[in-house]
Amino acid sequence: MNQSEIDELRAAVDRVHRCPATYRTSEWVREQGRQVEVAVFDILGHPRALICYAWYGDADSKGRRRIHTVLREGPVHSSIDAVRFSLEDEA
Repeated sequence: MNQSEIDELRAAVDRVHRCPATYRTSEWVREQGRQVEVAVFDILGHPRALICYAWYGDADSKGRRRIHTVLREGPVHSSIDAVRFSLEDEA
């Protein structure tokens, strides 16, 4: 993951969850035949979570890559949980 991708994901986390995000690391997740690079962000000031996972999904009908953001809360305790949660939500 390059710096411009990290910056774009960080901006999405800031915008969607309305709190500043700081990049921590990236992790590779393999789930349902897909391999996804997930960026892990520390977030400040969110009432329910301290960490957010973000990654690029499939392109939309206009060719733009969709950004997924999932907070570490409830059943989500890791990057693989976040990807699984997102895939289940899409189904």
